[in-house]
Amino acid sequence: MRVGVRANLLIAPADRERTLRLAQELGVTWLGVQVPWRDLQGDPDRAIDWRFLDDAVREAHGQGFHLLLSVTKVPLWASAPDVRPAAYGDFVAALVGRYNNPAQPGQGQVQAIEVENEPNLEAEWYGGACDPATYTALLKQAYRRIKAVDPAVVVISAGLTPTGVGDGVTAIDDVTFLRQVQAAGGLAYCDAVGAHASGFNNPPEAQPNSRCADNPTYGCHASFYILRYRELQAIARAAGKPLWVTEVGYAATTEPQPGYEYARDNREDALGDYLAATLKLMRADGVGAAFLWNLNYAPLAPGSEQAAFSLVDQNWSPRTHYHRLKGEIGG
Repeated sequence: MRVGVRANLLIAPADRERTLRLAQELGVTWLGVQVPWRDLQGDPDRAIDWRFLDDAVREAHGQGFHLLLSVTKVPLWASAPDVRPAAYGDFVAALVGRYNNPAQPGQGQVQAIEVENEPNLEAEWYGGACDPATYTALLKQAYRRIKAVDPAVVVISAGLTPTGVGDGVTAIDDVTFLRQVQAAGGLAYCDAVGAHASGFNNPPEAQPNSRCADNPTYGCHASFYILRYRELQAIARAAGKPLWVTEVGYAATTEPQPGYEYARDNREDALGDYLAATLKLMRADGVGAAFLWNLNYAPLAPGSEQAAFSLVDQNWSPRTHYHRLKGEIGG
């Protein structure tokens, strides 16, 4: 199983250097990086601004990391359903063409592209209500355009967030969303199926819904458990694809953001054991890849919900679970 970590690399050079050093010392060989499309191409009539991404890709590749780029955050001009798939395809084709040489497939600086991020959540879809049909069209277009540039790039369908709710507009349950993409033929247009996993305040080995009686807020829906990934893996396997868990993490903080109150229940000194056990479970189940969420958001966005998951604190010092995981990455 490939093991990586998610990190923000579109940052100041000194912070990026420190982040890459921390990733090296952690022992991962893969990095997952979000590419905010709207920040690079806010105006379709202007050239794409590659500057920060150029630096990040060059430096990460130069240190021997494999790169998974998650292309997300659609610009307003491309958010309409009838425009989005083609515009997204144009952007990812340009991105892969910039960093990978079509004449040398498999030898480029980018090894994998994740097509969007959590499109089953309106707040992440950036274009109105969650829409599995438009996402499927987008995935098909992206797959074709990426493979036309470099057929060796691994195309991953978007990691879906475990929502715990599903009103069909602001959020759609991850399993429900993936089944709709599967029914529309979307899983024929990826090399791996993406997923996100979090145990909230439930230990990784806990069976879904098993803690409902003593944890009514975060124990009564299957998506609040790490092992929820097995349902997504079953759908992936039915399509003949491996599951790539592009974000997996636990949060711990005494001052959580709204919606993340469960993080108060998690002891920081237990997170390393939880995450080590999670990697062991996924490895045994044949998961293709798992990316720890996240390495460096605490110093970059102190107090945010992302910071509660960070492997380093706001002063860039490794937290307890960073040290615990150093011995687990390779198996």
